[in-house]
Amino acid sequence: SGMFGAKIGDEDIMEAYKKAIELDPENTDYYSSYGSFCISIGKFEEAEGAYSEAAEMDESNASRYLAEFAVDYYNAVLARYGEIMDDPAARAPYAKKALLFMLKALEIEPEEAKKLL
Repeated sequence: SGMFGAKIGDEDIMEAYKKAIELDPENTDYYSSYGSFCISIGKFEEAEGAYSEAAEMDESNASRYLAEFAVDYYNAVLARYGEIMDDPAARAPYAKKALLFMLKALEIEPEEAKKLL
């Protein structure tokens, strides 16, 4: 809340990011900032889309966007779901998504990663 108790909702903030992207669609910082915000509020699919879009638009920095999503997503999931993440079976789908994005960032196919490990 602000100085006078006014509160801006998550949806309003998301709309502001979308408007910024609409006004300057080539600015990849808007996409990554939007993705980061979406992670912070648990909108993981929306975040994935924003980071993926930034990576597609800016190939020279694609690995940065993909790795940022992987790490921030995984950390947010761990924080959000707490102790259930101690169970490998519960953690598996989230770890897999994060790992796949990290492999994309490194430009390594899953089969190659298996051989490396």
